[in-house]
Amino acid sequence: MVKLTKKQLGEAIKTELQKENGLNDVFKLTLEGLMYLERSELLKDSEGNKGNGYRFKNSIGFGEGFRLSVPRDRLGVFQPYILELLKEDENRIKDACFELYAKGLTTKDVGSVIKKLYGKNYSESSITNITKSFYGEMDQWRNRVLEPNWAVVYIDAIFVKVRRDTVQSEAFYVLLGLKEDMTREVLGIYNYPTESSSSWVEIAQNLKSRGVEKINLWVSDDLTGIEDALQREFPTTPLQSCIVHYQRGLIRHIRPIHKSEFGKDLKEIFQPNRSDDTKAKVQSRMQDKAEKWEKIYPKIASKMLKDSKNKHTLFEYLNYNYQVRSMIYTTNWIERLNKCFRKTLKVRGSLPSIDSALVLMTKTAMDMESGVYSYKIHIFEKDEKLLKF
Repeated sequence: MVKLTKKQLGEAIKTELQKENGLNDVFKLTLEGLMYLERSELLKDSEGNKGNGYRFKNSIGFGEGFRLSVPRDRLGVFQPYILELLKEDENRIKDACFELYAKGLTTKDVGSVIKKLYGKNYSESSITNITKSFYGEMDQWRNRVLEPNWAVVYIDAIFVKVRRDTVQSEAFYVLLGLKEDMTREVLGIYNYPTESSSSWVEIAQNLKSRGVEKINLWVSDDLTGIEDALQREFPTTPLQSCIVHYQRGLIRHIRPIHKSEFGKDLKEIFQPNRSDDTKAKVQSRMQDKAEKWEKIYPKIASKMLKDSKNKHTLFEYLNYNYQVRSMIYTTNWIERLNKCFRKTLKVRGSLPSIDSALVLMTKTAMDMESGVYSYKIHIFEKDEKLLKF
């Protein structure tokens, strides 16, 4: 056996590193040497046990993977410590695969990135299987126990193209809540193929079964049957209809030539930042604007007049401090979350299943909670009613 000095060994390693794929070759030799020595130490203190050849294992490398020769022993008790470290790396790669997939990359894109960074070759089906392994974790999060008290819960829908027997857009309802400590959290993400009051009863019951006891205010679009359904399960909680959605619904029926002026009139009606505003004043402005447009748009004017008298959920925000009204008179607070959903989902065009859509949206919501939603919204301290439990 030729014995090399440290200097000679160093020069030999430098020479090897300069070769094509030299870094992986040196890394492979080092790992195999460590495992061989580890087995030798085990066999010294293991009477009746001896070496029993090698088994092979694929490992990650630098730029590309390689195959390791793992020493075995006759009794089968030898488990190289270095393999546990490599296993941790493997788990980190799988986590990275899911993170990349959840950020909007396709399975093909994820495989390409992982191959380039780690030399680990994952097929599209392998990436799909890796992401499915996280389905249980995502489902557990969606069904976790919730805190009992919530200041405000916002409800909004995002439409996603998903496949059942065919590909169609379906609504996924998102509930975002302001907690007692003024941080935010997504309470749930629910899919229903069609909108109905029974769906909202199920959602409200789901919240209660997971620990929710009191909600001080709902904020929602004017969804079918939602007010009665929510009141059935949370009878003391008022509902604020989203003013922005209401305005869009009216403008949709206005000719392009009149949209700008009509839009300005709607903004004059609903002014959440006015400290002196009251329900009576808003109703009066609404009636004035309806009369202004009555000749050109009689149906729209009639609806506005009727809503000003009967649609109490349009004016609930006026019962709170003017400094928080702009944050509770619309569901736009969810828009940032919906934007993140769309960014993740749009790359795929359509999702292969309901579960795949729920997993991606869940991961996005969890990331928001650990980021921007963890900061307190101190402006709500201005209104004791919303934070009183």
